[in-house]
Amino acid sequence: MYFGELKIPDELLRALDANEVVFFCGAGVSIPPPSGLPDFTRLAQQIAEQVAPDKKILPPEVEKEDAFLGRLLREGRDVHKSAAHLLLNRKSSPTELHGSLLRLFKLPEHVRVVTTNFDPHFSTANRKVFGKKKAAEHVAPSLPLGDDFSGIVYLHGAAAVTHRDLVLTDEDFGKAYITKGWASSFLVSLFQRYVVVFIGYSHHDVTMTYLARGLTPFYLRERYVFCTNDETDVSNWKSLGIQVIDYPRADNCENQHQSLTNGVRELEKHMGLRLSTQLKSVRARVRRAPPEGPKDVELIKHWLKTPPLADAFCGSVKRRDWCDWLAENGYFNGVFAASIDKTATPLSKDIVDIFTRFAANSVLVRFPAWLLGLITKNGSPLSAVFLKQLVHQLCSVAGTSKKTGKYFGAWINILLRQHRECVFGYRAVRLLRGCELTKHRVFVLQILECLLQPKITFESLDLSSSLLSGLEDERTKVPEPELTLQLSWDNADTDCLSYILTDFLPGALPHMAAELCDFATKKIELAHRLVPAAAIEKREIERLDFGRSSIVEHEQDRYGRGDPLNVLIDIARDAMIHLLQFAPEAAESQIACWWKSEIPVFHRLAVFAEGRDMRCTADDLLLMLVDRRLIFPLATRKEAFDVLASAYPKATDASRKCVIASITDQDFGNRKKDR
Repeated sequence: MYFGELKIPDELLRALDANEVVFFCGAGVSIPPPSGLPDFTRLAQQIAEQVAPDKKILPPEVEKEDAFLGRLLREGRDVHKSAAHLLLNRKSSPTELHGSLLRLFKLPEHVRVVTTNFDPHFSTANRKVFGKKKAAEHVAPSLPLGDDFSGIVYLHGAAAVTHRDLVLTDEDFGKAYITKGWASSFLVSLFQRYVVVFIGYSHHDVTMTYLARGLTPFYLRERYVFCTNDETDVSNWKSLGIQVIDYPRADNCENQHQSLTNGVRELEKHMGLRLSTQLKSVRARVRRAPPEGPKDVELIKHWLKTPPLADAFCGSVKRRDWCDWLAENGYFNGVFAASIDKTATPLSKDIVDIFTRFAANSVLVRFPAWLLGLITKNGSPLSAVFLKQLVHQLCSVAGTSKKTGKYFGAWINILLRQHRECVFGYRAVRLLRGCELTKHRVFVLQILECLLQPKITFESLDLSSSLLSGLEDERTKVPEPELTLQLSWDNADTDCLSYILTDFLPGALPHMAAELCDFATKKIELAHRLVPAAAIEKREIERLDFGRSSIVEHEQDRYGRGDPLNVLIDIARDAMIHLLQFAPEAAESQIACWWKSEIPVFHRLAVFAEGRDMRCTADDLLLMLVDRRLIFPLATRKEAFDVLASAYPKATDASRKCVIASITDQDFGNRKKDR
């Protein structure tokens, strides 16, 4: 269908109707007047003129603009501040296209615009188009979920917020798309979920070279690009799986892309005529009670087949009786992995997702008891879509809503009854932050178990192909594949485990030191016993703490601090320190258990704990080392030497002589064995 000189594919129109389109806007949107801002190449030139007049930008085939700016930055030039100064130009204002793109979305909560521009023109247009109820704005690196967001996303930062986070240099792009990857993570899920329309880009833009990393061909959603019909390298767009929507260049006009502006304006009018009246009718109807007559029921079901109207419906529900009606008619089937009502009319995936998100967001906040009752009554496992939304919403409102906070423990219980993968990484961290340690200690331990659960993985090595190659004798026996066992950990995430040690543990110890010490002890023991238990042939328990140089924090251990076993050792250590001070009887009982174990790391923890016990004299400590013969064994040598260094100067002569005699006897015995 033509809109001015733009021929918009029917598939794109249907996606717009369904509110499934993301407009991805580049520098070309802000180049025409009255904006008049530079593209990335010209911006790099202007930055160089400001901070390094003696430097000239090289042709892009020699050095890309981001690499050039990175070189200036490494020479001490503040390219980020200069860029912000150039783009925050008071003489520059939004183009008509900025506003038209936003008006394609009839509700601010439906807006989905992603821009790699740094200028504030979309924010200005946002205020003009929607007023006080403007669309949400997200500025990198703090980005929402790529497959479930609304608003305007400044993917490469915003000059009006802070110039420090602008993605300008090759190092900035590397962090955004590779090392830290917050931009690429956002884009991967975005391209999977939405139809994307690129506008204001050229295929050879620096930005597109990075965006192309997310444009892998197996994604099923369509992607389009607006470009002039004199574009010579259309094949380059097609190679990225992007369909071209071309328009003529207006060479005799101040804005050479006026045809694009005119076409989007016509599209805006078309979209407004098709939805505005129905949206008003939907909102007005939801204010009243649910329907009873068949005609009214059919009308509402007809509305709810269209995603934008379904979105408006969900956004207007304020009465609990509407939740009852939706459940009875199968609109909450997506909450569960198995359908509640097999006789309900099948809904499209988009509609199911809308009502599933509605349940996990609005219903959870407004009617938590009702939603808990629905889930309990059904008893089926929850769907992956609902669980993802539930965790995200629960983490967002933890501690901020009295109504939701009242049921926080109940929701945690439901989550922990589902798949272990529901609680991992940053989600587990945010759930830990929401837990009340005086009330939710049992859930805290279950969340920690999701992060610190050892398991065995098997690898099969097939030797038959290499050993029997070229042999055709049927009597030749084919050897059985060899199995190797390896210890691994569920959901291990270094950053999250580091958070447990630095932020969570200090606040948790006053409330649950004994439980944490017992938890860490059991997980360490399980990790050591899994491999011998699962081995085909008999194997002894092996030491897993060889890489741990010391029980106390040590410079040599800094790189392995986020290792799950080291985290468990640190939890046991810090919990023991707390118990020694505030619950010495519990500490004594735990130390006794460590001594009884055959696992060496527990002996190391026990030696450390004895050395920290204020009730033990220097003589007691030296006699402990002698009686348990701890000085020479490699496993306990570091902790034994630490205790020896601390206690020996304070001990009596008799205890010192006893230690010397023990060392002499053990050393003589070792040399005799060597002979």
